[in-house]
Amino acid sequence: MNPAMEKLTGFSSAELVGKKAPYPWWTEETTRKNCMALEEAMRKGATKLEAIFQRKNGERFRVEITSTPVRSNDEFRYYLSNWVDITERKRAEEALKESKERYETLFKSAGEGILIADIETKKVEYANPAICKMLGYSVEELKRMGVSDIHPKDELKHAISEFEALTRGEKTLSSDIPCLRKDGTIIYADIDSTKALIDGRECNLGFFRDATERKRAVEESKHLTLSLREHVKELEESQKKIAEAYRLREHFLKETSHRIITPVAIIGGNSELLLESSNLDEDQKERIRIIREKNEEIQKLVKDALAGKYLKEEEEGDE
Repeated sequence: MNPAMEKLTGFSSAELVGKKAPYPWWTEETTRKNCMALEEAMRKGATKLEAIFQRKNGERFRVEITSTPVRSNDEFRYYLSNWVDITERKRAEEALKESKERYETLFKSAGEGILIADIETKKVEYANPAICKMLGYSVEELKRMGVSDIHPKDELKHAISEFEALTRGEKTLSSDIPCLRKDGTIIYADIDSTKALIDGRECNLGFFRDATERKRAVEESKHLTLSLREHVKELEESQKKIAEAYRLREHFLKETSHRIITPVAIIGGNSELLLESSNLDEDQKERIRIIREKNEEIQKLVKDALAGKYLKEEEEGDE
């Protein structure tokens, strides 16, 4: 028993020389297992056998044991045992395992679609359930695919360009990226990205959010805005035409009225003069009075037209 063994177990050589199994560094719950392992090692030897032992102070530690039986005249004499303290290594492995399990749980339960792709080969290395549902593929199917397989061919150049820009760190978000589902339909996704070293390979972690409905709403809004602008333009043109029609109508009425009012006024004046004459009989005067009345009606119509009365009445009637 060398000094390294004393330091590892906390027992001195004096305390252990002459001791037989079960040894004091064996734990109570592993005594039977250690006895069997010792018998096997004495017969055949052992290579990288892992065991849990305890120090003199009760503290547990892990070792990796390599042992070789030594024989003389084909008889077992003793065996040489080499221990390597692997306590810290096992703790690191367990911590890494727990970390991987924790992140795997987060990936699986995440509401966002997650794809991990090798930066060099662009091959999909991992896919979570959300991205599988989003694209309609199983995990196994996606892991047989590459980045180019999940985008429409006519949009592939743009999609690869965005992937490379994300990889270079030129941007952290790509919006409205077209993605091809298994059934051939196209959805649009906003993709956040970050780089990570996974199993010694540089990978791109893409977080996908379905933006299809938002994009559709934006497109519909653009279409409605364009349609509204066209309707407003048509309305403005119609208003201009209506205004021009009213202007021409008023011009026509004024011009027509002016041409009518002068002769009508002359007729009216002459009618008054004739009625004042004593050379007419009653029948002639009656006829002249009728002419005067009709003349007055015409004058009233002309004056009303000049004042725009009929235009106002028609506008009120249209309302």
